[in-house]
Amino acid sequence: MRYKEFGKTGMKVSEMALGTWGIGGAGWDDNPEETRIDAICAAVENGVNFIDTPPAYNAGAAECLVGKALKQSGTRQRVIVATKCGNFYMGNGTYVRDGHYDKIIQQCDDSLKNLQTDYIDLGMIHYVDSEEEWEKIQHSDYLDYVMELKRSGTIRHIGLSSHNPKVARKAALSGYVEMILFSINPAFDMLPASENIDTLFADSYDASLRGIDADRALLYRTCEQNDVGITVMKGFAGG
Repeated sequence: MRYKEFGKTGMKVSEMALGTWGIGGAGWDDNPEETRIDAICAAVENGVNFIDTPPAYNAGAAECLVGKALKQSGTRQRVIVATKCGNFYMGNGTYVRDGHYDKIIQQCDDSLKNLQTDYIDLGMIHYVDSEEEWEKIQHSDYLDYVMELKRSGTIRHIGLSSHNPKVARKAALSGYVEMILFSINPAFDMLPASENIDTLFADSYDASLRGIDADRALLYRTCEQNDVGITVMKGFAGG
């Protein structure tokens, strides 16, 4: 396994990370908990030191499995754990956007309990696809609370997840966001910025699309210039 400096965080992360959408439930429903925990432990044993999860995946199941695996293997201190807050999972595969202060507190508390830890390496402001939503967050109890968690050491570093390159670029320029979880694959890179995630999964695409979209190219340059790390979601068009 090779490791790289992860932007201004100062952390060294494995080039391959472990996402937990599937392990948390989707596609793994017939697999026992022990099998799922073994999968997480196997990834860590083979050099993966970055695990991405949130309380939203299967109502906290993914976080619980990560917490159990790291406790069982005694590897919490050498694994970088990224989790998220900002959307409340209501079941049936549906995200309900809910950035209310009490929900954010609930999610952060739940994450610490689920993960059986007293700190989060990377706490992400989750699923911000609209520029309007980004601007609202800048003057909100939500952001104040995230900053307090950072000051107290409960969150070591602040990140953001988005499917919109315009929003992600604003985050990269904010000064306080140190990493971005962004949807990257050859098909998405040709698509213009959008607030609607469904446009990433269209049945057909404009035949005139060629090369990388200008907003996406600008985002990648901005992250490089501002030493903001990027992790990839939907590399194969799924979670």
